[in-house]
Order: sequence, then C-alpha cells, then structure tokens
Amino acid sequence: MHQYSPRALLERVIACYRELGLVPIMGPEMEFFLLRRDVDGGLQPYLTQPAMVYTTGYMGDPAGMMRTLLEAAADVGLHALAASAEFSPGQFEINLLHGEALDAADRAFRFRTMVKEVAARGGLLATFMGKPLVQETGSGLHLHVSLNDEHERNLFDQPDADEGISLLARCFLAGVLAHAPALMAILAPTINAYKRLVPNTFVPLAATWGFDNRTVFVRIPPGRGIHTRLEVRGADASANPYLATAAVLLAGLDGIQRTLVPPPTVEGDVSGEFPSTEALPRNLEASMAALRADSYLAEALGQALVEAFCVVKESELQRFHAACAQACQVDDGCIMGTASGTLNAPACGVERCNSTARYRCILHRSPKGGGGATSKVCTC
Repeated sequence: MHQYSPRALLERVIACYRELGLVPIMGPEMEFFLLRRDVDGGLQPYLTQPAMVYTTGYMGDPAGMMRTLLEAAADVGLHALAASAEFSPGQFEINLLHGEALDAADRAFRFRTMVKEVAARGGLLATFMGKPLVQETGSGLHLHVSLNDEHERNLFDQPDADEGISLLARCFLAGVLAHAPALMAILAPTINAYKRLVPNTFVPLAATWGFDNRTVFVRIPPGRGIHTRLEVRGADASANPYLATAAVLLAGLDGIQRTLVPPPTVEGDVSGEFPSTEALPRNLEASMAALRADSYLAEALGQALVEAFCVVKESELQRFHAACAQACQVDDGCIMGTASGTLNAPACGVERCNSTARYRCILHRSPKGGGGATSKVCTC
C-alpha cells in the first residue's frame, strides 16, 4: 500500500535528493478562516469588522485565538513561528519554522488538525478550504523551499551570482515552472480551489516568477545567505502537504537534472486579468488532464498514485455536477444557461459558481427583436 502513501512518496523523493548530496528544506505558510454559526445555523466569519492585514492584537483578534493557537502549537512541538490577520475578516495566517522537508510536512499535517481542535474548543469552526466565502479572498498554502548540502549550507545562495541566486536554484525554479500546469492538480486539488484563483487577489494565474512579487507562481523573497529560498505560491490551503511538497521537489529535481533555464522574470502586478499565454489550468478537470499528460511527473509520482488520485477527483466532479443539475431542476422547465453568471454544463460550478452559493431559477427575457420570448435559467 506504500505506493498510495503521500508520506512514503515524500520519503522516496527526499532519498533521491540525498543521493545527490542535497537536503530539501521546506517552510510552510498556512492560511485559514475561523467561522462561527449564526442564529440561523449558517457560518459567518469569527470577526465581522474589516480585517487589518498583517496585524495582531485585540482589534484584529478579540478572542485572542492566535495566541491560543501559538501556545498550543508550542505545546505539541509544531514550531509555529508567527501569526497575523490576513486580508479578509476572520482569516489568519500562521507560519511554521522551516526544517527538513519530511519534518516540515509532518508538522504542517498535524498543524491543521490542531487548529481545528483548538478552534472547536472555543466554539469556532476552522476551515482550510480554499474559498469558503464567496465575497472574501481565498486561503493558500505557500511553500518556502531551499536545498542544503550535508553540512547545512544553503545551496540556493551564491553572493557573486546575479541577484545572489545560484545556478542550482535557477534550475530548480525552471523545473517547477515547466511542470506548473500538472502541479496544479496536486496544489489545488478541489473544485472549490479554483474559486481562489481569480484576478486581483494576489494569487498566480500563470507559470511566472519574480523577485519579491506576490502575484507570481514562484516568488524569490528578498532574504539572502541562509534565508535564500523560493516561495511556491500556487497551493490551496486544503492541499495535502506531503503530496504538495513531493510534487514540487520532483519538478525541481527535473529542472536540476536537465539543467533547465527559467524564462525571464516578470515585474509588477501580473494578476489583474487571466493571461492569454502560460496560463495555469482554471478548473480541476484541466489540471488533472495536465497531470496525466505530464509523463515525467506522472511517472515520478507513481502511476498507481496518480490514477488513484484522479479517480477520486473524477468521482467528486461527478457528484458535484449531479448536485448542480439537481439544483437547476427545482423549478420545472429550468434549463442550463450559457450567459455569463449562469451555470454552463459541463463546467457547472467549476468556473462560475461557488460551492457556497445557492442556485435558483430566474426568468430570462430575450432582447428586443426576439419576440419577447422568455426562458428559465439557473443562476448562482
């Protein structure tokens, strides 16, 4: 059964690096929402006032949940480094200390369970869903990655190189970008994940990279020396940390072994609109197709694991589409619409409708000249 184990996969990937004298280092940043139930049983953000991003204290966290979570993380050895409010009300980020990749993934996996348990004790619900609230921003899992040698020297750092980034780092980066479309199936593994990947929300929409640019797929933070690293920003907060880390490391390994060269950097905000070139997949179906078409990554991850993963995701898609179709039939005669903002089979819900939306049939009147005919369309 090890062929289906994400943790066993990560162990194998790390062993491949060890054979080259390389030690993968990873530091996860994890975003999540804290929600509470309202009088009608619905879920609302724990904090309803506008968020003060990157702040701490009573005004941004009146119940002191971040302090409670940091203390709980320390009690169980998760090495939480910092916590702050994020962009949306009730949204927070906690960063875990970097470490060897398997240890970091173990801590990330345990961290999510810890957050949910501690939140529940306080009468709250913690969710790492990528886009739990239609009107708010989404939550991501940002992976900070570097490679050490066996003497704990950061091999991504090279002070005499351009921008202080070594050739090894650039080859690793090029591999991640080359496999970015396929990686998205692992990094954004749910239907809902693609609700997060929309313009003007500081998320990557294309396989791009840049220096201290938070709108690209791979960001190079400004720190150098022991702090030199790549930040892979495409992952959804719900991604499996073992699979995500293993997939990114495998993509980077391909770049190293083939001495790939990254494309030119991009500058400024490149998330204002969906790109026409180098675009990342915009729904789960497209991501799975890219994964299956990527012969290197599919083979490196293991064909059995990839096929099992895709079978599970296809089942989720079938159930989702069936639920959407059923919702559209609540009013006799309702049809699947094709106009912007309506459900559009077979991509029902994937690009246009959020999973938290309610569906209803509305009367649609044709433009003048169409005889005033009406039809019913399902909208979210």
